[in-house]
Amino acid sequence: MARGKGEGSIYREKSSGLWAASIALPADPVTGRRRRKTIRAKTKTEAVRKMRAAQLELARTGDLTTGRPLTLAEWLNRWIDQDVAPRRKPSTTADYRSIIRVHITPAIGSRPIDRLTAADVRALHARIAATGASTSTAAKVHRVLRAALAVAEREEVAPRNVARLVQAPPAPIRAPQG
Repeated sequence: MARGKGEGSIYREKSSGLWAASIALPADPVTGRRRRKTIRAKTKTEAVRKMRAAQLELARTGDLTTGRPLTLAEWLNRWIDQDVAPRRKPSTTADYRSIIRVHITPAIGSRPIDRLTAADVRALHARIAATGASTSTAAKVHRVLRAALAVAEREEVAPRNVARLVQAPPAPIRAPQG
């Protein structure tokens, strides 16, 4: 029995011998590119069952993950483009991009965002301290990471905001003006 448009496809992979079921997902919100979810199983029946379950989940939630977890660096770039650039001054956006590029991405950017831990944030703080950066820089990096992870938590990209779990580096103490 043939399936109609948008119902998915089922085929046997030559390389692995597994049955694969593939369904169309909504376009990527950032790039606009087409996305597909592919599910593999040992039998055709199992592949069909898994495909139906994925279709029900897609109908319920409106989207599915494509398998590869989003890294922190990928999320930060998406966050800058979607949430910071349209609402902040260009100088603020440039400052955030610099903080992400210089401090966050080299230290913990390759970590999957859903597996980020408080220990990773502490490692970021230690790396900043080891470079000799000022305490105000360390505090600013923490604020940027905390803000980005707050949006990730709200949009259900990350299970929680781990930057909130870690105490921010101390900000410099300024003498009262007067």
